[in-house]
Amino acid sequence: MVRFIIVRHGLTDFNRLRKYQGQYDSNLEPVGIEQAEVTAERVAATYKLDAIYSSDLSRAVMTAEPFARRFSLPINKDAAFREVDVGEWTLQMIADVEKNYPEDIRAYRSAVGEFRFPGGESFEDTAKRAMDGLMKISEKHDGETVLVVSHGGTIRAMICALLGYPIKELSRVSPVGNASITVVEYENGQARFILTGERSHLPEHLK
Repeated sequence: MVRFIIVRHGLTDFNRLRKYQGQYDSNLEPVGIEQAEVTAERVAATYKLDAIYSSDLSRAVMTAEPFARRFSLPINKDAAFREVDVGEWTLQMIADVEKNYPEDIRAYRSAVGEFRFPGGESFEDTAKRAMDGLMKISEKHDGETVLVVSHGGTIRAMICALLGYPIKELSRVSPVGNASITVVEYENGQARFILTGERSHLPEHLK
């Protein structure tokens, strides 16, 4: 059995401004840095980490850094845990995309799991690469507790896959917030969720 502690990166300017980030390499804003510190403190109060993995994008690595300091562990950067590539929508305001891509938005809302972002990925692509990453970790770290820092869309796709849902049913999985904690115990192809998208550790000014 391997225990995955899956954390979404802290807040960025693009989250606050409601822009699509996708695989653009953005940094945490000050609130996001504080969220990461509080989240690391919460995890350290309950678990002992044996390894740390992170998306190689800066906002995820910055979120992993307080964990690395607390547990004296290196950060293993892995592109498998990057955010879904939103292609042409990268760095666009969500409101502008809704206005400029009405047919794509309708397709996205009607079948989010099967939708391919223009010039980018589908959630099926994202789920496959992220789950490949998780399975490699599970083989290497059997019996251990491993932190994985990733992104909202990617975590949602991983949860969907771990629950055994086909990706077309992604809409059954609620989005997770910044600095949220999801804890999953995985063994013999079966996942048991202990926490999903938990943010109660964050004080009100950080939510």
